[in-house]
Amino acid sequence: MQPVMDNKGSNCIKEVFSVKAIAALFLSMLLLFSASHAEILHSPEVDPDFAGIGISAHEAIVLTDNLPLYASSSGNQVLAHLPAGQAFYTAQAQNDRLDYYNVAGQRLGWVCADDVLQWPSYLVLESDTNAFAAQGEDAPCVRLPAGARLPLLDSLPAGYTVLADGGKRLWIAAQDTPQTPFSPALLPSITGAELRWLDASGVWQRSTLTDEASLSTLRTLLSAHQEVGALMAGCPFGRRLLTLTFEGGAQSTLDLACDSCCIFRVEGREFRYAHGMYSANGKSPSSDLLFCLFSDVPVMQ
Repeated sequence: MQPVMDNKGSNCIKEVFSVKAIAALFLSMLLLFSASHAEILHSPEVDPDFAGIGISAHEAIVLTDNLPLYASSSGNQVLAHLPAGQAFYTAQAQNDRLDYYNVAGQRLGWVCADDVLQWPSYLVLESDTNAFAAQGEDAPCVRLPAGARLPLLDSLPAGYTVLADGGKRLWIAAQDTPQTPFSPALLPSITGAELRWLDASGVWQRSTLTDEASLSTLRTLLSAHQEVGALMAGCPFGRRLLTLTFEGGAQSTLDLACDSCCIFRVEGREFRYAHGMYSANGKSPSSDLLFCLFSDVPVMQ
């Protein structure tokens, strides 16, 4: 039996549907225009002879606003207060201190290592983009201009957390999310792999695995994994990205440690691969086991 409705009620329903349709259209447009069109850039490898002064140095970023820069000769004298986002060069930390070098190789002082992001990556916006104070489209929003170069703090399939002026953290939604949420159970079903790496001149290179023997070895190395509970201090990331394709077409991208450590990061989690395996000399294996599968990729020494 169909309910009886007068014209007034029918008009009300039409108005409600019309409002819902407009709201849905507005939300779709908001999601579309707030999504980022961006490129991720990574800081170059360690310079073994930085500025010609004979030290190994790498890039770093200040994370907190008004970070004190202390004089090298004294632990108490403050030379300046550095803004969040300030880039500088540094070497190995000593007693939680990082030496502060300018681009010319002058050692100006030291800063606290806990307030610094080493080997930073940057999100470069290719168009005007909405950024939010927290993940979600209902959070307070600011509009960032095309060309903005923002230190990247975290990257997930849904979007990015970046560092803004004053040390603020902002969320930028990804343009699309074609990748499947990562599950270690997918690793034995790898059907394809592409490794992207940053060469010595700062240019991204690519190498793809096509032969089944190499893919089988890759499956073995990654399937022998152990999730670790804390980030691995001292392992540089962000310059070797491994995109895996699984049976059914799903994909995930792993951020591989760039040194000899057999570690990868994905979606805020960290795993040790080749876990429980041993090299010919009885020691734990090196990341060379994985990198040597790809042609033209420099192995770790």
